[in-house]
Amino acid sequence: MIYGMSKNVTLLVVSLFLTLDCFSQHVTERKNNKEMVIGINPNLETFAMVERHANKHSRFLKNRDELLKNQECTRPMVHYAYEYSKHFDNESIAKHMAALIDTIIASKVGGQDQIFYALSHAKRFPEKGNEADYTFKNSSLSSETNKYIDRQISILIEELRQYYVKNRVDSFIKKYQYFYDGAVNEVKDGVSREMLQTLESYYRKETNDEYSVYIVPTRAFTKGEWQANACKIPLKNKAFNNVQFLSSSYVDVKLNANGVYKKFGFADNEWLQDMVVHEFGHTFCDFNDKLKQSLQKTSFLYSGKWEEQMKPIGYYTWVDVLNEHIVRTGEIRIAESTKNYETAQRLRKSYIKGKKFVLIPAFEERFKEYEANKDKYKTFQDFLPEAFDVLNTLTVAQRDTLLKDTEFKGSKINFGYRQAENDIIFEFELPTKYETDAIKGVTIAGTFNDWNPRSEDYGLTLRSGRTYELKIPLTKFEKNKVYEFKFFVDEAYWQNAPEFAQNIASNGNLTLVIP
Repeated sequence: MIYGMSKNVTLLVVSLFLTLDCFSQHVTERKNNKEMVIGINPNLETFAMVERHANKHSRFLKNRDELLKNQECTRPMVHYAYEYSKHFDNESIAKHMAALIDTIIASKVGGQDQIFYALSHAKRFPEKGNEADYTFKNSSLSSETNKYIDRQISILIEELRQYYVKNRVDSFIKKYQYFYDGAVNEVKDGVSREMLQTLESYYRKETNDEYSVYIVPTRAFTKGEWQANACKIPLKNKAFNNVQFLSSSYVDVKLNANGVYKKFGFADNEWLQDMVVHEFGHTFCDFNDKLKQSLQKTSFLYSGKWEEQMKPIGYYTWVDVLNEHIVRTGEIRIAESTKNYETAQRLRKSYIKGKKFVLIPAFEERFKEYEANKDKYKTFQDFLPEAFDVLNTLTVAQRDTLLKDTEFKGSKINFGYRQAENDIIFEFELPTKYETDAIKGVTIAGTFNDWNPRSEDYGLTLRSGRTYELKIPLTKFEKNKVYEFKFFVDEAYWQNAPEFAQNIASNGNLTLVIP
């Protein structure tokens, strides 16, 4: 899973022809007999509507509901879906979904993604039943807990199907068809057409598998939140449909009172390519039960500070952490093999230093052996058990050294502002990937302006070179109060804090305190 597709789906598909139906533009992209479908799944749109109701009743997600109330809407479909269905807030289905999500999260085996997987196996609403068999099962849970969650998911899917009919979700989808089509086109335009062949070639797995990407622009995430997931759905010909969910838009889009949009939230090609390669990469890097069991003997390595850093971002078990290492190492090696060296370096920096996947360098060396030995390793699955030989001699002390090496070595500073005699001066240097004459501006948003990135009072002015500034009187801030903020570029892109910043909150936002 990271920050997140079937044959029978109402969607956008590209081929030699274009077909339109009442749900979605339908277009299929083919190359070398390989197909990728990009579109929407009405089951997931139904889930997204009910999830918004469920947030109000969930002990884990209630905070998200509060943030959604207080933040400016930058995902129009979230707004439209809630306005369409908010009278269901206190219906029994909302409470049932909240209880089920809380159970799954508390079990530390995922969250809403488990319901997504089940819905992807179901027939498209309003039809009953499954397109493919599905049973919830997690080896870290007891048989009784697995059976309970599986039963509750089955009940919930039927409740969602009834909700789809009762709330006329099909009418909502038709009403906002233009937005879905615009979002799907952004994804289609941003994903490399050769990517599927590259993945199958690297992992040495030529199959009849299908590939699908479902976007879910109605999922109620707050600013800066998004999610991507993937699963495999068995088909009748012994192949699989490799399904990926892009569960929220990445680029902020301002809610327009006129309902007319030129951007739809997915127009960031670098992000799209990363997500698609990562999530489809998971479908090639499955761990079988035998491998999972053998990896437990080195689980002592997942402890201490490393475990404390990884668990809050969703990696609860040693097997989860190792699976993410393998997938992310694969991304880097694929970038190298296609001569995208800049991408490979960017991913190394992000994954090793930023996200603390500290074993990637060791796995890279093993992957190079895989790449050089096609006769020995006919498929990636032949190689996978041997990849973990790197763990056999690794000690906790060595692990801690690797972890320490990812820490920033220079002096950290307060970033983003400085205090003058009577003012706070916010400062921001535009990253090199942007051009000053090509962007619409730089703004700042935070707890001091209700996280409104489009407030005219918080727009920065270009002072010199690539540096933007904004003066705010000290009187606007309370002493010793912790304010959080972020910079916002080109009316679309939130900027992450640099590693040399010392004023970073646990959620990644920058902080400001007036002593």
